[in-house]
Amino acid sequence: MEGKQHQASPSVLHMNCWVGFLIRIAFLMSRLVKYDSVSNFSYSVVKQIATYHDVSLYAFSVDRHLSDVNIKFFTKHCDHNFLEVIKVKINAYDLARRISKNDVIVAIVPNANDVMIVPLLSRRINPKLRLVVDFHGITPPHYHKSLRRQIIEFYRLMTAKLLSKRSDFLVVHSNYMQQEILRRFQVKSTVIPLGIDTRSFNSKVNGGATKKGINLNSDFVLLYVGRLVPHKRIHLLLEALFKLKDENTKLLIVGDGPEKETLEKYAKARNLMDRVFFAGRVPDADLPRYYKACDVFVTASLHEGVCVPILEAFACGKPAIVPDVSAMPETLGDGGLIYQGNSLDSLVEKIKILRDNADLRHELGRRGLKIASQRDSESGGVEYRLFLERIAS
Repeated sequence: MEGKQHQASPSVLHMNCWVGFLIRIAFLMSRLVKYDSVSNFSYSVVKQIATYHDVSLYAFSVDRHLSDVNIKFFTKHCDHNFLEVIKVKINAYDLARRISKNDVIVAIVPNANDVMIVPLLSRRINPKLRLVVDFHGITPPHYHKSLRRQIIEFYRLMTAKLLSKRSDFLVVHSNYMQQEILRRFQVKSTVIPLGIDTRSFNSKVNGGATKKGINLNSDFVLLYVGRLVPHKRIHLLLEALFKLKDENTKLLIVGDGPEKETLEKYAKARNLMDRVFFAGRVPDADLPRYYKACDVFVTASLHEGVCVPILEAFACGKPAIVPDVSAMPETLGDGGLIYQGNSLDSLVEKIKILRDNADLRHELGRRGLKIASQRDSESGGVEYRLFLERIAS
């Protein structure tokens, strides 16, 4: 059963730009949540496209208020849990019949895996419907420690593969993802670069108060932003900090996750608690100040489809140090340094280079700003809209 709705402003539906026709588009995702790069980009895209076309966003739950787009909840309870997923499966045909009245369905994967049956049924009901899968990547199951998590990720990967193979078009957000999808799913895809909000993340943000509040005024500050999970390998960053033996080099960790307690114990065991600061989850509005409070963004992640924090750091004028794996070198471009992914010595060497060379940091930061200026969410939304208009014409 289709749940509650927020209706878009009537004027929005008449601003169908120069294309000369109005497209009915349904975006499907499980939930729109705070502190999530997929949600942030999807929100930006939906908001922009709704200015020109008739756009609905279907979800189980939405954290943020979207007064300028049409939100339709999958169920009446507006919540995402096992029971609500079962309700959607039971009422899948009725929901699919309503969604099939659109011209295009965009399924955000893996976010929309729980409702995979709905777009497939919709396409069967309306053969003229265009089904687009927007694939944001799935961490390979073997990167997870727990068997439960491995099973979940394997299921998500298999359902994503099935949905991608049955779609009309597949969208990815980096050349690396395009090659990975071709290798894993044997499906061709279109690359639409992921954008960030450069109005919030920019070099004019003042990070002084944040830096002062954590007592980092005269220090060389490394910043990590992201989930605290095994495959992000934050412990490697702690090992690098320990090996540096430099009291003026500090590590600021923004994010939360199941590894937090283990990482804190690791830091305490090596007497690093005066040099490591666990900030936890930070509201989106405050996050740019943390980037401005650092000197360099650093990550040791094993797998990234894009790595949005690199772009956020660039937008704030900061360079990055990344491993030579997955999409990170592609995202980095010439805005930072690359180290050998499994080499602690290589990571330490790159940190030392930027710690000891302020001119190089500034030059890399300048290059990063240029990259970020070409990857803002507005231009990403425009490219997405033009893609949808092209396939619907």
